[in-house]
Amino acid sequence: MSKRDDYLHNAGQALHLANRVSPVGRKFLLFDLAEKWLDLADPIHHRSTHTDHQNEEHPLVKRAFRYFRA
Repeated sequence: MSKRDDYLHNAGQALHLANRVSPVGRKFLLFDLAEKWLDLADPIHHRSTHTDHQNEEHPLVKRAFRYFRA
């Protein structure tokens, strides 16, 4: 398994856990963790702290997160 595969697996695990925890604050932490793993796996979407996009979510996290917005 490549490092990219490991990172994607870890992101998936974080998203899976986010779906299982009940406190919303913990969901946010796990989504943030998943997003960091995805940034490592996909450098094209990696956001530098010096860009205007630092508050934008990774597309996969955004897709998973829409289920928790009411």
